[in-house]
Amino acid sequence: MIRGLAFAATLLAAPAAFAQSEVRCPPRADGWPGPIVRDEDTARGIFIAVADQFQGGADYSGIPVAVVESRDHRSWTVYHGDPASSGKLGGGMHMVIDRCTGAITRLRYQR
Repeated sequence: MIRGLAFAATLLAAPAAFAQSEVRCPPRADGWPGPIVRDEDTARGIFIAVADQFQGGADYSGIPVAVVESRDHRSWTVYHGDPASSGKLGGGMHMVIDRCTGAITRLRYQR
């Protein structure tokens, strides 16, 4: 029961947490308050999930990944942060993740 109450409290507090973000996202048709990708850790997790699939399920979780916020705070640029790792696991990957929608654009992958 306590877990259920804690979960409910988290859901109720979520819109307030989103409202305090420095990014103002346009209203969505589904009513979900943005941004969807609020922090570097979330952007890094998305990158790792996609990179794992490009390498046939290889585990990218230990590879250094750089995350850079755009100047207008609307997106994250995410890429392999260690040039030495790209020779071992392929040529590397780069993507831009929209903070408000979570959409991945400008995905580049080189073996």
